[in-house]
Order: sequence, then structure tokens, then C-alpha cells
Amino acid sequence: MSAFLSRQIRLSARKKFGRRFTHGDKNFAMSLYFCGPKAYSFCQQLFVLPSKRTLQLWLSTLNIAPGFCDTVLSLLGKKVSRMDNLSKLCVLLLDEMSLKSSLTYDASRDVVVGFENFGHLGAGTLLCNNALVFMVKGVCAKWKQPIGYFLSNNATSVDKLVSLVTTAVGKLTDVGLDVRVVVCDQGSTNQQMLKQFGITVEKPFAELQGKQVMFMYDPPHLIKSIRNNLVKHNFHVSGNTVSWKYISDFYGFDSKLPSRMAPKLTKKHIELPAFSAMRVCLATQALSHTVAAGISTYVALGQLPDEALHTAEFLEAVDGLFDCFNSRNLKENKALRRPLTDGSQSSHLTHLNKCTNLLQTLQVGDATARPPCVKGWLMNINALQMLWSLFKNQYNMTFLLTSRLNQDSLENLFSIIRGRGGHRDNPNPVHFQAAFKQVIVRNMFMPASNANCTADDESDCVLNVDDFIGSTSSAATVTRDKSMSCSSAYPIPVLADEDSFLAIENQMPASFDMTEQNTLMYLTGYVCKKVLDKHICQRCKSAMLRSDTMLIQQTDLFCVHKAYNAKRGNFGGLKAPSQFMFDLITCCKEVFTSMFDTVKHKQGIRMILNRAMERHLAEADEKPCMASQKCAADLYLRTRLHYKLKFLSRDLSSKCTSKRKNRKAMKLLHK
Repeated sequence: MSAFLSRQIRLSARKKFGRRFTHGDKNFAMSLYFCGPKAYSFCQQLFVLPSKRTLQLWLSTLNIAPGFCDTVLSLLGKKVSRMDNLSKLCVLLLDEMSLKSSLTYDASRDVVVGFENFGHLGAGTLLCNNALVFMVKGVCAKWKQPIGYFLSNNATSVDKLVSLVTTAVGKLTDVGLDVRVVVCDQGSTNQQMLKQFGITVEKPFAELQGKQVMFMYDPPHLIKSIRNNLVKHNFHVSGNTVSWKYISDFYGFDSKLPSRMAPKLTKKHIELPAFSAMRVCLATQALSHTVAAGISTYVALGQLPDEALHTAEFLEAVDGLFDCFNSRNLKENKALRRPLTDGSQSSHLTHLNKCTNLLQTLQVGDATARPPCVKGWLMNINALQMLWSLFKNQYNMTFLLTSRLNQDSLENLFSIIRGRGGHRDNPNPVHFQAAFKQVIVRNMFMPASNANCTADDESDCVLNVDDFIGSTSSAATVTRDKSMSCSSAYPIPVLADEDSFLAIENQMPASFDMTEQNTLMYLTGYVCKKVLDKHICQRCKSAMLRSDTMLIQQTDLFCVHKAYNAKRGNFGGLKAPSQFMFDLITCCKEVFTSMFDTVKHKQGIRMILNRAMERHLAEADEKPCMASQKCAADLYLRTRLHYKLKFLSRDLSSKCTSKRKNRKAMKLLHK
């Protein structure tokens, strides 16, 4: 803070265009801007901060596209080379986040963002509504790092998941990391992926890169699933009934007391309103040691039947089981919340064996098959025991903090992305990519205070922006928009004057009505103005604009009515384009209309459209130079891309079949 204030004093004494900001200033400014543009605008009135455009240009040097980011992996390898063997032990996390389907044109990469994209596995033609994110996290050291993301339509297919996990483990091994655990939730495709790897309850590992890699389900997801099943159905454990009714009855008695046994228990824990089923804290607080003790007390006092004791015993076992997978500190009052060590091994293993016997006899209602969450717990228990034995014997580890084996770090990343500039439950692909790019190299961001996971996941991002500064020239690709440049990256054929618009005459539809021609004339004038602002050439000016604006045609009516300053002529301050430019832009429109649907999902879409326009360009003394023609066509195509995708995205929102209610509106309506 003192360094920041001293720099502020120096910067405030300089003129606006003479200020130079350090990486530390930009890091702080980026973190502040990430929290909200309004907050940043307010702070700009109090402090000397970089402009928003400066931050955008600085961040644009990082090209973080869908796929595994080679830049991140390369820099991660340099950090790993300075780690000891225990610090290299890591967990691979993967999870999906919901996105809102939307299409946006990214001019820097010349691609329409919003379709499926699996990086090295290729892109698809379907609209994406999910983002699959991979993150690596240290087992013995406090570090974490997102390494890539993929855009998919609904859940990622099993074949792609298997390929991506195998590739991720291989890439991390190549940079020197030792991946020993893969953690995911119990989504249907994840369960099928584990089957493809040959994972079972008895064999929770697979051979990857010549070593055993354990597969585990995220314990917070498993505890939620246990609670959700118990709410709907009674459990039968060793012939005894475990029922949610006894938890509800206990709350009914306890909530009426002035001094309560379980003060954290609320109506939300019992009735589970919309979206509450996903809250981990509501599950752990309901299936807790405190609730179990309260039920046992009420049974002893005769206010609950003796059968409720079986529910209390089940809650006690589940609470201890979750504690075994959630140790965060070396010293804890609860024995099962302590890390796995040689000294605590007896208590942990005893409880895990007890839970194994309990879960193996568990039945849900009248069903004969056990729910997936029960099999998931059994697999996790077996994997944890094997993992501890491996770490202790092969790596001489003295303790294991089991909270490192969950997805909290990844869930917190999602919370941060959703909280970008306000809270968005499902950002669109462009918003997600922009937020991911900022988060991937920063460690100052904090998740929301009411996030679904523990905010302190005990890990910091191993990379920051400073690591990327020296690598952008070689590892990160910088692509600038050169649409207004007179130079061309592709050849432009020179046609004879009489052949230049032959294709236009053949393509013009009969239904090209006058209203559309009026709109196109206005757009042509806009294109001419922009081109002449960048390319000052008397030949182009005389060929692109009409010299006589007194004669008004039917196609000029919109421009005449649109003009503000009638004293300057019929067109006011607007440009009156020549017939040649109008025909050129009309041709651009026809090319765009005929080709957009077939090329919208391809890389380099604008380059493809520009190449299709090549045969319509003409070289003649009375025509604009070829550079101006190219710039005009390119500018129209770029503008048309932005607006076409804007309205397509609006249609996607209006046609959305989801019945999900707007939570903010429901709060305002007090429903």
C-alpha cells in the first residue's frame, strides 16, 4: 500500500499522456476492474489508474483460446523445475460450468465465438452451452493453476473426456509434474468415463503414463447426493430404517426453543427451496454430529421414538466420513478432521472401515440397486486408503491433508467467473473466455463470500501476469485488427473494367426492394467515410463520392431524411456514395448472405468472405484504388458479422426453452 501511494504521488504530478504504469499498478488495476467496471470508474476519480483501454491492450497480448494452453504449461514447467519432489505431487481437477448460448465475432482471431471447440480435438457446428475446465493442484504444496478449457454442447462426450484426461496427464507429466489423482463429480458422462478407464470400487486406479493414477469423486458432491436421496426416500441400513422425517421432527421441536441445540439448522435446511439442493453447507449442517446428538437427546427424553436412534447413528457415521475427506489443518479438536498420519491412522481407518460396512448394507426405499453416490463413497474410501499407503511408502509422507482431494479450488474459480462485474449464473462464451483469461494468471481474486465452497482453499495460483510478460513474444500470439490497412495478406486479382461487376448483375435478386436499397445506400456512405478517414487519396475520394448531391434518387431518401444539417446540402453531413461503391457494397451483401451459414463456424471467417469478394474488385483509372476497395469490402463484412451475430444471439435468448425462473425478479416480487 505504501509503494502504491508513493507511485500515485509521482504519477499525479505528471501530465496525462506522460504517465507510465508499472506491472504492479496494472495488476492492481486489473484486479479492481475485474471486481466491477463501475467500481473502477469511481476509483479513477480518486486515483491515477490506467484507462480501461490500456488494460485491454495489455491483456490482449495473452492468447488463451479453447484447449490446453501451451503458454501456461510452458511457464508452469519453469516453476516446476524449482520444486522438490513432494511439491510436484498434484491432483487433476475437471468440471463443467453452464454457459448461455450466444454468438459473437472475435476480430482479433477472425472467428465466431459460441460454437463447440475442443482445442486440438477440433471445433464443431453446434452452439456451446457448457465450459469444461481443467485445473491442476498441489497435494503437499499450496499451489493451483488452471491449464485449459473447452466449449461443448451439453455434457462433453465420453470419448472426448477420456482423450482429454489422458492428454492432460501426459502434458503435466511432460512439464515435470507427478499426477497421482484425478477428481471429478458424479455426472453421468464422468461415470461412463471411469468405466472406460476400467475404474471400479475395488480397483479405483488406472495406468496412465506408466504409473497408477487414482480416480476419485468430489466428496462435497457425494455428501449432497446422500442428503438429496435421504430427503426423497428412507434408507434401510442393516435392517434398520433411517428417515429424513426424524431430522425434520427434531428441527420442529428445536426451532421453538429460545436456546437451541442446533442453532445453524434453519427451515431452508429442511424444505430445500429452489437451488438449495446444490449448497454443500446445507447438506453438511443437516447431516452433522450436532443434529445426531440432538436427535439422541430427544429420544432419551421420550419426545422422539427409539427408532430415531438409527437415524442419529447414520448421521454420526456420515459426518465422520466427510470429516475424513475434509482435513485442512494439522491441529483440530475433532479427531477425524485431523490429517491422515501414522498416529491418527487407527481412528481414520477404523471409521472408514465402519462406513464401508454400513454403506454396503444400505438400500434406498424398495429399490434393489444402490444409488451412484453410495458406490462413489465406497470407491473413494478404497482410493483414499490406497493413496495414503502409496504416499507413505513411496514418498515418505508424514501426513496427508485430505481437503486437497476435492474440487473446491475449481468451484471457487467458477464463483469468481460468475462474479465478474456482478453475478451472472451463466455467462456467455465471450464473457467466460475474457474472465478466464484474467483469472488464469492472477491470484488476487477472491470468490463470493456466500460461495458454495470454502473460500480459503489453501492454494494460490502458481503463475501471475509477470510470468507472461517475457513470454508473449514467443509463446503467446498477438493478432491485431488490420481491416483498415491498405496492405493485403492475400492476393487481389485485377479484372477488366467490363468484367468487374458481371457477377453482381447475375446475383441481384428480383425482390431487392427499395427500402433495402435505401438502407444499403446509408451503409455505403458510412463505409466510404471510414475508408477515407484512413486512406487519404484524391483519386479515391472522387471515385467513391458523388460530386453532385443535388439530384436525389429513390435510393437516397433515407439518407436525406437522416441528415441533420440541411444547410450543408441534401445529404447534410453524410457522405453521398458513388454508384460504383453502392454496387460494391451490394455485392458484399450478396456474398455474405449466400455464404454465412456455411462458414460461420470456421476459423478465419472474414478472410474466407474477403477471398470470395476478390473476383468482384476492379482496377481502372476512374475507380478507387484496390486498397480502398479491399478496405471498404472488409469493413462492411466485419460490421455485418457483428450485427448478424448480435441479432442471432437475441433470437437464441427469446427462443430459449428453459423454464428457469429469474431469481432476482423473484426476490423483487417477494416470492
